[in-house]
Amino acid sequence: MKRQDTNTADDGQISDLFKKDLLNRNENLYALINFINGIEGQMILNIDGAWGTGKSVFLRQLEYISSTKEYIDYRGTSYQNMVDTFKKEYFLFYFNSWEHDLYNNPMESLISELLMKIASEKDYEDKINDVKDEINNKFKKFTGDGLRRGIKIISGGFIDLNDKKVDDTLEITSVGSQKEAVNSLLQLLSSITEKRILIIVDELDRCKPSYAVELLEVVKHFFTHDDVVFLFGTNKNELEHTIKSLYGQGFNGYKYLNRFFDFEFSLPNIDKDKYIDRKYSDDSNLLLHDFTKYSIDYFNLSMRDIERLYALINVIGTKKNYQNNQDYIFIDFVIVVYAICLKIDNGNGYKKFMDGQGRDDFLLFCDDSFQTINEIYYRKEKDEIMEKINNFYSMFPNFSYDGLYGRDRASEYLKNSMKLLTMLSI
Repeated sequence: MKRQDTNTADDGQISDLFKKDLLNRNENLYALINFINGIEGQMILNIDGAWGTGKSVFLRQLEYISSTKEYIDYRGTSYQNMVDTFKKEYFLFYFNSWEHDLYNNPMESLISELLMKIASEKDYEDKINDVKDEINNKFKKFTGDGLRRGIKIISGGFIDLNDKKVDDTLEITSVGSQKEAVNSLLQLLSSITEKRILIIVDELDRCKPSYAVELLEVVKHFFTHDDVVFLFGTNKNELEHTIKSLYGQGFNGYKYLNRFFDFEFSLPNIDKDKYIDRKYSDDSNLLLHDFTKYSIDYFNLSMRDIERLYALINVIGTKKNYQNNQDYIFIDFVIVVYAICLKIDNGNGYKKFMDGQGRDDFLLFCDDSFQTINEIYYRKEKDEIMEKINNFYSMFPNFSYDGLYGRDRASEYLKNSMKLLTMLSI
């Protein structure tokens, strides 16, 4: 099984999503790039979208556009010129804040990761070596002893904040002096890249409350250099709850967040049908493909949920040689797909379904999708098919037919499929 989660997609998958426009969001990417190209001075932007809607993928696609050296057909000279300007004007740095919230100081983790990103670029190797001591001096002014040791380790000795060449300037403690030190370092980094710096901050709403709030405050009050632009990707509603958990439920998290972001963009929903048809167009079974699409719409699954659904379908079955056994096909295409969707969408609903208490909801689902189910049990009347479906569900929760219609093998087949699904944690 290949992992399907687009949130952890590799570079090749991100590239494929963009080149084929599988999410129908390339126009939104171009619009954002055009907006960023027109920014003058420092600015803080936010992309707002619910969990599972593909914010991280959208931001990583922007990172891909910025860094790729392969040819891309941008479908028009206006788009090509827009992207060329973006790549010429901006050095892009992607920061997954959730991966760093175990550290106590977001300023230090953010700057140290930015330093590592620039230092890893071969194009800047000579310039970095020329100003290494200057970087050490500036970085020393606002970092603690613990971080200095960590920075030396992760940088392979490139940045040694205890180096004797570094002057013995005392660590700066005043807010004004720290702000000056941060922006002095940012100025140096901008001069190395000869570009403005676009910092993408992702997954902030998943961070522990204290880290999330401190990172926002640090960005707002310390990263004020004119050549630095921030782009956050958040579930703003969840971030409001995160802030309330820190300051109390009576605190106005919405108003608090509004003072941080200069502009906000709402991420549109993906075109699910287009995404599924293009990404899974090689699925050999058209009936399974159509029924899965119907189930996705029925449960209103998000992009992340869709990826999980297809991964679980591949794990549990639906690819077997059925030898025209209609009952086996119904189990895999209908019962298993329905159960997976239910488990993804509603854990309590899935438990009731498995305990034999979900008959009415399941029969309603089957009735709504009867046109597709009828393609499995062709040449049979609807009443006969619905009775058969009702008998299938009679197996729950003990999965025992007791010889009902002589379908003991189908009973065992369903039992094994459901047992595996129940064991899996989603």
